[in-house]
Amino acid sequence: MLRLLIIIAVIAMFVYSFKQSKKYSPAKPSFNTVLTFDPEVYVDIRFYEVFRELAKWEKSGSTSFKGNVNLSKEELIRLICEVLDMPLEKFRVTHLSKTEGEEIDYIVTFVAIPKPRIEDYPNLEIIGDWENYGKNSYRIWASISPEEFKQFIIQELAIPEDSFTIYSPADLIWTRLL
Repeated sequence: MLRLLIIIAVIAMFVYSFKQSKKYSPAKPSFNTVLTFDPEVYVDIRFYEVFRELAKWEKSGSTSFKGNVNLSKEELIRLICEVLDMPLEKFRVTHLSKTEGEEIDYIVTFVAIPKPRIEDYPNLEIIGDWENYGKNSYRIWASISPEEFKQFIIQELAIPEDSFTIYSPADLIWTRLL
């Protein structure tokens, strides 16, 4: 009987924790695509009618734009190559499809380097709504796996894996039992 009560209490704590993390989940960003141009060939795409019809583009960083596009990544790349007559090596498209999957609450802590300004990295900013979470950390809700998230940070910030940690507070719920 005591074991059954303990199991029910643990399940109730998991459910409560999950509901609490979803309650404070921030709104998703209003964009799903970031275009980053090589500084040598930077183009302000807001001057082109075809790109204005696709999305309301916002400047993001010195050579990037962000917008909400309903094209696939491949279609957008083809359009940029055709309209701007630009080789693929001179720009990069980061496109996250809107998934209806569960968002995971993450805390990213930078241990070996100073905390970067996420606004300076539009390809990271697109993942979700980053909130300052102390001196060296950010809190973010994202629909990608921890492994994908870790690789994305390593790639975008060009830092080694031991420079930061990523964990989900929901994974630590069992510590409340200690």
